[in-house]
Amino acid sequence: FATLLPVLLLYILALGILFGVRPHHEFLQALPQVVEVFVLAALPGLLFVGAFSIACPAFIWPPLYQFLFIGYWFWGNLLSPSFRVPTLSVTILTPIGSYIYAGIFRSDTLVVSAKEASALQGSESILLLLGLAVLAIVSVQGYLNLQRRRQ
Repeated sequence: FATLLPVLLLYILALGILFGVRPHHEFLQALPQVVEVFVLAALPGLLFVGAFSIACPAFIWPPLYQFLFIGYWFWGNLLSPSFRVPTLSVTILTPIGSYIYAGIFRSDTLVVSAKEASALQGSESILLLLGLAVLAIVSVQGYLNLQRRRQ
C-alpha cells in the first residue's frame, strides 16, 4: 500500500486536472484509458516493488534495504544507457514500465522508444514483474514459516 498510494494520488491529481481543463465528454472518454494505463503499466511495477519491500527486510537489515532500494530505483529505472553502466532500465524488468508503455501503448519513454518495443515485450514485462512479485512473497512466506518451525 505504501508503494501504491503516492502513485495512485498522482493519477487522481492528473485526473482532476484533466477534468478541469477538458470538456466533460472528453474526460469521460479518456477515463477508461487512464484506468487501463494504471492497471497495465503502473500496477505491475508497484506490486513488484511492494512485494520486494515486504520480502527483503526479512533477510537484510531494514535501513540497509531502504538505502539499497533508493539506489535501485534510480539505477533500475532512470539511468540512461548512455552512462555505459549495466542497468535494468532498458530491459523488460524495469518496474517503471518503460516496455509496457512503449510496447503496448506505443508511447516513447525516457529510455525505450515505441519503435524499439513490441506488444509482446510489453506483455512479457507485465508477466515477469507480476511473477517475480508472487515469487518474492511466496519465498518470504516459506522462509518465515521455516524460521517459526525452528523456534
